[in-house]
Amino acid sequence: MPARNQRTTSRPFSVSSFAAGLIAGVAVCMVVVYLIEVPESADQGSADTQGVPEDSGDDPDGAQRFEFFESLPAAEVPTDTEPYKTLTPGGYVPPSEYLVQAGSFHDEDDANRLRARLMLTGMDADITINTLDQEDGTWHRVVVGPFTSRENAEKMVASLKEHEVSPILLQVPPTR
Repeated sequence: MPARNQRTTSRPFSVSSFAAGLIAGVAVCMVVVYLIEVPESADQGSADTQGVPEDSGDDPDGAQRFEFFESLPAAEVPTDTEPYKTLTPGGYVPPSEYLVQAGSFHDEDDANRLRARLMLTGMDADITINTLDQEDGTWHRVVVGPFTSRENAEKMVASLKEHEVSPILLQVPPTR
């Protein structure tokens, strides 16, 4: 069976339908506003016999008087901003030195072997001794640096990885 061409006819604009919808919409809005509106007599509470609030905020000569000039200074809360004056705008103080830790050992001989291996490749390595609690004991850290820029420290990390060492980049406060 052949398909039939169905023509859709568009309806012409009807002024009377538009006007009826507009009037109905305005009427609904007016009913909603009337239902939401709060009577003024409920808000005034303490008014004198003439229906004027007790404190109208006006001077006797008819000029309006503002009281916030007196009330705001009395409402100020004192704050102590002294602890925050040393911080930079973001609250972050960047470290000025970096260390690269090449290894950390319980045994001092292992630390000395790694230090000697690094020194043979031209790297200036030092050993720092850190004593933790009795359970963890003493650790011997093999460190290279300090470096003043992160880029130089990252170059050292790459160089240590080429020598099959697993380094850690450390940010430290300035020693000066």
